[in-house]
Order: sequence, then C-alpha cells, then structure tokens
Amino acid sequence: KQQNHISPVLMEVLQMSKFFLKKDHLQFMEGWVTQQHEMLRDKDDDDLLAQVVDIGLNPDKIMEVVDDVMVVIGEDEGDILVS
Repeated sequence: KQQNHISPVLMEVLQMSKFFLKKDHLQFMEGWVTQQHEMLRDKDDDDLLAQVVDIGLNPDKIMEVVDDVMVVIGEDEGDILVS
C-alpha cells in the first residue's frame, strides 16, 4: 500500500493557501486590455425581428424579411453571399 509522503507542515500550508484563494474574490475583468464599453455593439436602426412581427402572417413578406436577415447575418459573419 502506497502512502502520501507530504509532510504535515506542507499539507497545512496547502490547506491555508486553498482557504485564502477560496475566500479571495476573483476579478475576471481585471487586467483586460479591451474595456467592456468598447466590446458593446451599437444598436442597429433596422430591427429585423420587429419587421417579421409587424408584417403578420403574409408568407411572401415573411420570406423576404428572412432573406434580409440571412444577408445581414452573412455580412456579420464575413460570408460571401451570391445574389
């Protein structure tokens, strides 16, 4: 049977370190180069989802707006779309 060969003093130091690390509040935003306000996207004037809701149940109009949404998503993703 193999036993742990860590000295009691080292074990106590590790336990204390673990305790202090758990009590310390982690700061995930600290030290970031990019500030949070720089990461926010500007709100688009064209609310495509609102357009889908506003047009009601007209299937032709819905398909037209869905196509517009797909174009915008493709442009945001950097995809090349064939018209």
